Amino acid sequence: AELRGVCAVIFDEFHERHLYGDIGLARCLLLQKQTRPDLSLIVMSATLDGDELLRYLGTAHFIESEGRTYPVGTEYLQRAQRDREIWDVAAGVVAAEFPKTTGHTLVFMPGAHEIARTISAVRAVLPGGVSIVPLHGELPPAEQDAAVAPARDRKVIVATNVAETSLTIDGVTLVVDSGLARIARFDPRRSIDTLHIERISRASADQRAGRAGRTEAGRCIRLW
Repeated sequence: AELRGVCAVIFDEFHERHLYGDIGLARCLLLQKQTRPDLSLIVMSATLDGDELLRYLGTAHFIESEGRTYPVGTEYLQRAQRDREIWDVAAGVVAAEFPKTTGHTLVFMPGAHEIARTISAVRAVLPGGVSIVPLHGELPPAEQDAAVAPARDRKVIVATNVAETSLTIDGVTLVVDSGLARIARFDPRRSIDTLHIERISRASADQRAGRAGRTEAGRCIRLW
């Protein structure tokens, strides 16, 4: 395809690096070189290694925008807790840190199952009346809207990586990051994509931490 009628292709959040994005960019570069020199390509990310990408693209302009952010302190677990489920570890951290914060808490988990278990674990250790809500792509739109809507009272949002880059939740001052995500990988034996729980990249971890510094200074606690 020569993308007739298309003047520009944008690759957003390119740091996430998946097969479709890599092949798509390679195909567009080839198309641009062979028959569509007028085609504009834009590769975007808040945590991209710009120098390395420039070497790959060959001739390109590098545009950097310094958005307003607040400092985020990053902490790690003092010791590994391999004998406990990740949702129990997260609940313990939320219970310990909730009284020290003033805004919302955002907990990152890999999928809907882990989110449900985390919500149960957090509800058992926090005072009654605290709103604890899920956020993932399988929820009805109304429930997704409730998770991201501004709220006067503090709440705990337990989310997949949909909250990493796709949207902003105002008022988050504490991020608790499991360091895990469900990633689609191609299974050559079955010729289908399958979901695997994997450790996130450094770029994704930085993106998640930044959610705590959108409206004021915050903290990120990484569960590893």
